Amino acid sequence: MLADPLPLTLAARLTTVLFAAALGAGAAHAQSWSHVEGEARAALPRPAPATDFASAELACEGQSWTLTLTPVERLGLDDLEGSMALLVGTRRFDAEARAMDAKLALGVPYAAIEPLRSANRLVIEKSDATELLRFPLAGSRRAITAAEALCSPRQLPSANRIELTPYSSYLQLARKLRRDDIADFRLSTSAEPTIRAGILEWTPQRRALFAELCGSSWYYGSSGCSIVGFVAEAGGDPAEPKAWRLAYESEGAHLYVDPDQTSGGWPDLQAYPVRQGDPLRYRWTGGAYQVTRQAPGPAPLSAARDDDGVVGGLRR
Repeated sequence: MLADPLPLTLAARLTTVLFAAALGAGAAHAQSWSHVEGEARAALPRPAPATDFASAELACEGQSWTLTLTPVERLGLDDLEGSMALLVGTRRFDAEARAMDAKLALGVPYAAIEPLRSANRLVIEKSDATELLRFPLAGSRRAITAAEALCSPRQLPSANRIELTPYSSYLQLARKLRRDDIADFRLSTSAEPTIRAGILEWTPQRRALFAELCGSSWYYGSSGCSIVGFVAEAGGDPAEPKAWRLAYESEGAHLYVDPDQTSGGWPDLQAYPVRQGDPLRYRWTGGAYQVTRQAPGPAPLSAARDDDGVVGGLRR
């Protein structure tokens, strides 16, 4: 007697269903972002429309993000270097592209990271506003969050840093200049803020005192600190608070002087956030420092030295 063919038929059908499911899962995975296990990288799905680029990845190193595009074959990428734009949902972010190791690397501003997690589509535009590539953002939140958790700490340069210390000889003056701020913090939190100070002596006529208060992130923001800078008035007694006027304000940050960029005789300042975020550049506007543009990534600043060996006029 012949065996019942039904089990074979069911097995064949089950095999077909499983094969189809595997193909469907592979197709879905190809349209989603995925985290590269053990690394601070997220792999993007294949770009659309079909282009000369085969793959892309978003990587974090030193708290800086880079989107790297890999061509199908070795291409001349020089024509694509320069300014580009990242369109994430309804928001637009400037990005600088450069060719390196036969790939195209775009610096991604930190402000674009959260939108990349939550939007539906990423479009890369060339400088002439024509579309270069387009990516779906399905799965981006999980992949980016996993990559960010493994990102290495920011490596800060040592040259030209404005050192703030609780042992500064200007600490008592800083305490007097921020007396009202200290009183407000004490009233709001029933605690005492910590205080650090540092002095920038750029020239005998251009001196700035920076005073940092730290305490609660609820009060001061994510950094938990507030920095205020004062410049010395000509002819005043530098030992007295009335000889100084307000010229700089920011959340807690690592402050640097850029001796290669000056305005009105004052050097630019660069503020690197304590945690995540892009550095900011502050420029002298005639009476105070104002944010002028985002500074490039955390590359070491040049170390211009005065004749006395003091880097950039910095003193404690």
